[in-house]
Amino acid sequence: MLSAQYDTNPFFSNVLVLPVKAGDLGLAAGGGNISFEVQTTSADLAETAGRFIDRSPLMHYDPVRPALLFSSPAAAAPMYLDRPGTAVDVAVNPAGYLFNPPAGILILHHHNFSSERVSVVNLFYRWPSTSYLPIIDQRAKQ
Repeated sequence: MLSAQYDTNPFFSNVLVLPVKAGDLGLAAGGGNISFEVQTTSADLAETAGRFIDRSPLMHYDPVRPALLFSSPAAAAPMYLDRPGTAVDVAVNPAGYLFNPPAGILILHHHNFSSERVSVVNLFYRWPSTSYLPIIDQRAKQ
């Protein structure tokens, strides 16, 4: 039985994934850019009524040209069992890197302790910015 094998209750946590269909964002099959921001509010705190608890800056993304390509355990859901030793293959997509330079990789651990549910892997990738080509020069004979 699947529910006995895996914890199928990812709710009652401070980690949440909200899947959205590309068409609901106005994207066609060929993709396109989206601009978005993330904001949080709370009905539990009266002093935050009408204000945001946290708000990101305006961000941009093109889902057809990702900067990083991850191996996927299943086509239906890009999620992994969070076990020691689990490896995920990641490759840099140079064509996507120009349009969507990543700031890092956000990893959500749905069932860890509260203080250990989110981790960020910082990235440092130096894009080749200098090309050295031979200089060909024709000088006048003297």
